Amino acid sequence: MHTIKRNNHLFPLFLVLIIFGFSVPIVSKAQGVSPKLIVTILEEGTEEPIPGARVEWAGERVLSNSEGKAILSAPKRKGELQIRMVGYNDCTCTVTPQDRVLCLHLVPKSLGEVLVVGDKPKSDATTIAVRLGENALRREVKSSLAQVLQEVPGMSSISSGATIMKPVIQGMHSSRILLINNGVRQEGQQWGSDHAPEIDVSSATSLEVIKGAESIRYGAGAIGGVILLETATLPLEAEQVKGHLQLQATSNDLGMGVDGDLSGSISAMPSIRWRTQASYGLSGDYSTAKYVLNNTGTREGSFTGVIGIDRPRFASSLFVSYYDATLGVFTGSHIGTLEDLLDRFELGEPQDFAPRGYAIAAPRQEVKHALVRLRGEYRGVGGSLWKLQYDFQNDDRREYEIRVGKYADKPALGLLLASHGAQVTWESCKKNPFQFIVGSSSLLQQNKTTNTGTVPLIPNYASFTSGFYGIAKWVARSAEVAFGGRYDYKYLNALGYDFSGKEYGGEQHYNSPSFSLSGMLRPWQGVSISSNLGLAWRAPDVNELYSNGLHHGAAAYEEGDASLRPEASWKWNNEIRYANSWIQVTATAFVQTIGNYIYACPQHDPSTGGIAVKELVAGVFPVFRYQQADARFWGGDLQMQWRPLKGWRYSLEGQWIRAVDRKTGGYFPYIPSDRYRQSLEWQSHEGEGANCFSVGVNWLYVTQQKRFSPEIDFLPETPKAYHLLGASLSYKHTFRQGESLEVTLRSTNLLNHLYKEYTNRFRYFAHEKGRDVQLLVGYYF
Repeated sequence: MHTIKRNNHLFPLFLVLIIFGFSVPIVSKAQGVSPKLIVTILEEGTEEPIPGARVEWAGERVLSNSEGKAILSAPKRKGELQIRMVGYNDCTCTVTPQDRVLCLHLVPKSLGEVLVVGDKPKSDATTIAVRLGENALRREVKSSLAQVLQEVPGMSSISSGATIMKPVIQGMHSSRILLINNGVRQEGQQWGSDHAPEIDVSSATSLEVIKGAESIRYGAGAIGGVILLETATLPLEAEQVKGHLQLQATSNDLGMGVDGDLSGSISAMPSIRWRTQASYGLSGDYSTAKYVLNNTGTREGSFTGVIGIDRPRFASSLFVSYYDATLGVFTGSHIGTLEDLLDRFELGEPQDFAPRGYAIAAPRQEVKHALVRLRGEYRGVGGSLWKLQYDFQNDDRREYEIRVGKYADKPALGLLLASHGAQVTWESCKKNPFQFIVGSSSLLQQNKTTNTGTVPLIPNYASFTSGFYGIAKWVARSAEVAFGGRYDYKYLNALGYDFSGKEYGGEQHYNSPSFSLSGMLRPWQGVSISSNLGLAWRAPDVNELYSNGLHHGAAAYEEGDASLRPEASWKWNNEIRYANSWIQVTATAFVQTIGNYIYACPQHDPSTGGIAVKELVAGVFPVFRYQQADARFWGGDLQMQWRPLKGWRYSLEGQWIRAVDRKTGGYFPYIPSDRYRQSLEWQSHEGEGANCFSVGVNWLYVTQQKRFSPEIDFLPETPKAYHLLGASLSYKHTFRQGESLEVTLRSTNLLNHLYKEYTNRFRYFAHEKGRDVQLLVGYYF
């Protein structure tokens, strides 16, 4: 049996520690030579950073960057610092020679009158989106992308155990959500819903979730929404070196990790800026409130780097990233006989246990993802902007099952996907009330299966996608309207051989237009209303068309259907928002109809009426088949943040999603149930320049999913409703030169509750993760 020893994976962790251990004193010393005053500007009530604000001090004028930060010379005397921003009340603050870091809040006159300065991508004012900034992301400890986004209203997850999770936006997941990684459409999600995104969330500096059907700007497939992930932003000022080092530990799976980054410029060429980031983490078997789940450890490492130059008329950058992960799959999900499988479904938990360990044996997944992006921008006369981009991705996925003989060390599933992308965009001047965006994109892909000694789950294939679009916007003081149109074409050529040696596959051609109409209105101060209506489409993925084999991560045998037709979706999304200095309320409602909705449906044996299974060497597995129906989704979410007293913040969130077959009125499987979340936090100081202590508690309530069809499920009932309690403690100490040390202690499932989640495909075999205490120690300089 192939195992991975624990000590072999501690070396990268200690290597990163040593590198950053030597780097931190050097950087601190460099900063001490030329002290700076760092001013962070946030919006009162929302805590969102404000880019483009003008900061004036002692004759020096600086604009805040995309993170809301402005860097000035350190004050040598006491004086007044002024901040001005369109749409906000002016702010004046007294600074002293001892000040190095300030955090100031601007009170909005009217939401949305924000001039965005800089080249960091931001969603339009008419889009319905939620953003997580760097401060929120840095508090996450060893979390996947789906786990982080679960805290966003309207978001949930679908999973296979606690190690393989995918984000869900208003009931949509997998290839219906586009993940844009630093301007690149992340590929590799065509292989099935049991494949988590190949992203290390610790590398992110911002996450933005767009809930509308955003196929116009980002391409076909964005039926459910878009996740914009930004990492490795370049530093604001030449020769300034900054970074951070974080150490992490978790109690449930005895995990540990390290993450750090450095950024600066080249002294001989100060217009050239750079940033690099690296992380590594490992964990052992995790446990529920009652028992340990064996072979559920993880190994995860990532690296990102960017170097760029910014001139008055021209800017270019080269971005690279590499992600490597090994994910254990719960051994108890692979069961030897039909009788044992039925007994396990009835019992709902494993019967055999082994001591907790770090070794990862089969079944497991090994994932490697490499990305290279080259981007250039040219600012033309009159304020227009040209953008050119080329990107390359390489996805290498290998899934191992329990095998013997000469194939014991070979993967049972090996997929290698190479993707070449190109984009060109022209934008008119943003100062004009009428604005235009025109662009086109192309994507060339080739997928090959590696030598596994078994019939591949999907055939080899090549595909080509091309599209062009245009967006027209009218922008006024208190309103904005945007209309967009796009046309996409996709060519797919697949070729494979089934278990009998028969050839299958062939050529497929798909094409369709997309449209969107969106608007935003600010009728009164502090109130904004947004509405978005979009027509989007999605071609069937290769796994939906041609799957015919075991998907190890999902512990299921999947069967595709080559006759599946493209999905066509109309989605109407609406949002109303009110905010002032002490309360913020956001309510969202949507309705979505999808023609030819594709989903994996559990199968039943027509001769017995029982569960349809496939008996393989690795065990007995339930059969899932891809099929189509006309669907209707609707629901909404609510978020409220209230600051009743200085230092106190109370949050309330809720989300509701419904999905039915428009013809039969039946329910679709794996639709998230209703969720409610509350939190209460007290913070001793709100300014970044002061030492700060905070404490908080949170409560999550998830209802039982009663809107399901037992005839397409393996069990007559869904998991019961559950409550989870969490708590957090944090202390931040700020040094004179602006560096800070932050220690955070968090606990999830504090009462160690035994529960199951309906959208977890492993709920038939085991419960969810039990109590977990997380420790994070971060040094920021």
